[in-house]
Amino acid sequence: MDSDQVERYVGKKGKSESPRARRAFEDYLRMAPGRTQARSLRNLLAAYQQDPLAPTKSWTTLTNWSAEYEWVQRAAQFDRAQSARLAAEYEEQRRTIMESGLALVHERVGKLVEIFDRLYKDFEEDKNVWVKEAKGIGSGYNFKEVEVVRFNAGLIGELRATLDDIAAEVGGRPRKTELTGKGGGPIRASAVPFDTSKLSNDELAMLEEILESASGDDEPAEPGRSAG
Repeated sequence: MDSDQVERYVGKKGKSESPRARRAFEDYLRMAPGRTQARSLRNLLAAYQQDPLAPTKSWTTLTNWSAEYEWVQRAAQFDRAQSARLAAEYEEQRRTIMESGLALVHERVGKLVEIFDRLYKDFEEDKNVWVKEAKGIGSGYNFKEVEVVRFNAGLIGELRATLDDIAAEVGGRPRKTELTGKGGGPIRASAVPFDTSKLSNDELAMLEEILESASGDDEPAEPGRSAG
């Protein structure tokens, strides 16, 4: 915290403090919780023992000032005010970032469209679609350089990828479909026993042949249960 922030925080008790007591309270406030030099009267007194301009070097004076002018309560109020101020600054910064520039969908789509237009211009004008390359064949005295023409698959790939990005930004081409079971949980599969008691003899014989064919074993599977 800077001096201005400390100066702005006086409170009702602070108005009656002597200049020496007020100076000590400001130093006490600057000893913010969580820092190496934690906020406490003992740490403040230890610092004052090394300071020739300290408002006091007396433990009794410090404790009396602290009690009379409610340093602990005022410091807690100050900390809350500081936290609220920092939170507001953070939120404002976050809002500014998230509501401007590429954080906005239409801005991102605009940039993607610019990229696509530049790529498509080359494609439309037949530029960089077929790329000439020099390639050496043979070796020694038989070596020679020939020119080959290669299809630029990368250009088409970038065109398609840019279109895909644009579609994703505007909500087109959903990439996957998620299925859920009861209550939004995973789908659960359960095996339901097959009742063979209601099958006729012919149906049982046909089922036995199917199971035997599917099992691939020498021994036929028993109807009504899996083979193996």
